[in-house]
Amino acid sequence: MIEQDKFSIYNFKELMSLDLLPNDFVIRPILPIGGIALIYASPGAGKSMLTLSLALSAASGKNLMVWRIKSPKRVLYIDGEMLPDDARERIRNIVRGHELFFDINNFRYLSLPMQKTSKLQSADFSAVDVQDLISNELEGIDLLVLDNLSTLTKIQENESCEWLKMQDWLLKLRGRGISVIVVHHSGKSGDQRGTSRREDIMNTIISLKKVSDEEVSNDLTIKVEYVKCRGFYGEDSKSFMAKFINTDAGNRWEYILEKRTNAEIVKDLLGLGMGVNDIMLETGLSRASVYRLKKLC
Repeated sequence: MIEQDKFSIYNFKELMSLDLLPNDFVIRPILPIGGIALIYASPGAGKSMLTLSLALSAASGKNLMVWRIKSPKRVLYIDGEMLPDDARERIRNIVRGHELFFDINNFRYLSLPMQKTSKLQSADFSAVDVQDLISNELEGIDLLVLDNLSTLTKIQENESCEWLKMQDWLLKLRGRGISVIVVHHSGKSGDQRGTSRREDIMNTIISLKKVSDEEVSNDLTIKVEYVKCRGFYGEDSKSFMAKFINTDAGNRWEYILEKRTNAEIVKDLLGLGMGVNDIMLETGLSRASVYRLKKLC
């Protein structure tokens, strides 16, 4: 007799007594082991540059801006857009600019334009046969990056049922403990382009917005905002400005946290249960200012 699949269901006592490993992270706090993240932006807002920098930092075990990486990770970066020589130059400059060092096998790169057959050059990663083919290459991989959804799949972005082709695969990768970053475009509204169903399985969704030239210098400057942050909050979930700097020594990212208003600070301190006198001592604001800001909360 063939044994039938059966769901594992636990009662409360069994659940509480399970010997479960505590959550750990590939990239803290945005990507736990087996987590899925979506990074989206309009063209020219640095989504590939930022994601590539994050992947290389993960391979080296070195922090990038606010994101902490405890140890080197094994990364596979799948690129469906950049020309090979452009990509290699980007990688070289990022490694130099951030002074990254890693085992050469920690960062692996798959470029569709570099494939030997037209079938693989136009591979559709929403198709089961392609998913099976690449899944065979994921043994030992901690982080898979898909850059980007539009060039790597042929799904109809606005059709929620079409997304299920990718969702099923991503959930299988989660079951294997493989973390995934999906890169995508934003639509005219500024939100991620296509069905909102895509957001359901994401642990983290990050939106990148280019800051206008009038506000910044010639270097690319973007605003990094968390649209969804499952499992992290407070300071970890605050948006920040990131600047991509070009130098003779290489390219690197720098960041500054957005300056918080006094009203935001007072609101947070009130939420912690602090009284007016304590807030005055903490912030240096006058009693009148604290009372005025308190009324606005």
